[in-house]
Amino acid sequence: MLFPKSDEKLIRALNDDLTAPVRIRFLETEDPRAPEFRAFCEAFQQIAPKVHFLTEKAATSAPPAIEIRSNWHYHAIPQANELKPFLDVIRMLDRGEPPVAELASARKPHLSPPPVGGAGEGFPGFPDGHELIRNRLREVLLPAGLRIYVTAQCPFCPGVLAELSPLPLINPLIELTIIDDGLFPELAEAERVQAAPTVILDGDFRWTGQVRLEELLEALMHRNPARLDAAALERMIKDGHAAQLARMMLGQAQLFPAFLKLLVHPEWSVRMGAMVVLEEITEGNRGLSGNAAKFLWRNLENADPAVKGDIVYLLGEVGDAEMAPGLRELLAGSGDDEFREVLEEAIMKLEGA
Repeated sequence: MLFPKSDEKLIRALNDDLTAPVRIRFLETEDPRAPEFRAFCEAFQQIAPKVHFLTEKAATSAPPAIEIRSNWHYHAIPQANELKPFLDVIRMLDRGEPPVAELASARKPHLSPPPVGGAGEGFPGFPDGHELIRNRLREVLLPAGLRIYVTAQCPFCPGVLAELSPLPLINPLIELTIIDDGLFPELAEAERVQAAPTVILDGDFRWTGQVRLEELLEALMHRNPARLDAAALERMIKDGHAAQLARMMLGQAQLFPAFLKLLVHPEWSVRMGAMVVLEEITEGNRGLSGNAAKFLWRNLENADPAVKGDIVYLLGEVGDAEMAPGLRELLAGSGDDEFREVLEEAIMKLEGA
């Protein structure tokens, strides 16, 4: 891949600015577009040797990705107008966090495209400007999934990228994914994206065209945690926030619908984390955790064998005596000694309750 001379100059300037090597992950999948990403990474690293693209191959058809951090993904090849915001993020990585002066401020709606990397027009409604923005971002306690759909020809996309790119670097609970809807039209179609830029928060909130950061912050701060999807709750568990998730559900006196799905998740570590959350809820509100029993019972018959044992264990913890006869039927028909042992223990707990 060849960069235009003007882009080469920008990349070389970045390399000169870096104080230490920066490592970026390239997820190379079996998607036919992956070679384009590989060519970009190789050419970029030749020009800027301080930027190391670490290739991780995955036997999957998922979209290839350039991952700045575990919560910052690029399903796009940052070229042309999209290159400068990408370079600015690498500079932020080098410094650890964007300085106050570089937090893009929200812009008032206007028709002409904003200058890329410009200072903006102030932040109406936030008297202390950028420092208050950063402090409010740190107050976001719920995981957030932000997706930005862009196109290489879009004059507004670079400004939106410059404005939102620092967010996951300030608060790790914010996961940012940038998608080129020209390169991945199937992803844009699945989310009914018809224009660029389009910003989607948790699948519920959507902005098209100019995005005011103050509006996005308000949505981030006032979301209903019960509406978080399974992926967001899974991130909470994997990031070590299982106790916080349990407190959230105890505080609202409800089990979030998406949480129940994690109890039967095929990945053991996710399932185990969800079980820990449910056990903590049981200690705080036994009646609330009992609401999971019917969901678990419905999923027991068709569950993968590796999941069945965990479901039975949980039924013994949160179920009631009416479920014991059904478990006895399973016990009579099972030849798996380990599964029988879990069944017997659950039955004993239910009948003794």
